[in-house]
Amino acid sequence: MEMNLRKNKIHLLSFQNRKIKELYESAFPKIERLPYSMLMRYSLKKEIDMWGYYDGGRFIGFAYMMILGSYAYLLYFATKKEIRSKGYGTAIVKDLIKTYSDKNMVLDIEPVIPDAENAQQRTRRRDFYLNLGFHDTYWEMTDETGDYRIYTTDPQHFDIAEFRKFFDLFPESFDGTETVYKG
Repeated sequence: MEMNLRKNKIHLLSFQNRKIKELYESAFPKIERLPYSMLMRYSLKKEIDMWGYYDGGRFIGFAYMMILGSYAYLLYFATKKEIRSKGYGTAIVKDLIKTYSDKNMVLDIEPVIPDAENAQQRTRRRDFYLNLGFHDTYWEMTDETGDYRIYTTDPQHFDIAEFRKFFDLFPESFDGTETVYKG
């Protein structure tokens, strides 16, 4: 199957807004989601890039990026359930790495804990990003929704103090978030 991957910048008035909102709400647990209206409002800021991804004319996924200094933070990323494990996620993340090639790309995911209820999913997700060139920083973020391990494309230049500046872009979301080194 040949992909015809393309992306469009999404904002408050984008015609694909409804499809992205549906995917966002189905892909992330409610406790991990910011209100969609807040994401849309923030998408008007210069530090935010929200991308809708398409194969030909078919919507397949989205990415919500925060850009600050030398960092590009992948805050939310999802593909439609029916196209998962078909190479689209890999293609999208590779496109994001290329798009932000002048940045240290960062993301956070649930840490791998062998006895966690979703241990297999956590392991697959971690391996997915490791295979795409991300590295474990050994830093974790902790908030009321849980613990999240931080990964980066450039571990030599990862600075937790610089990364924490993202928290100021979404003060309502990151309020009370702690960072802890687990190395």
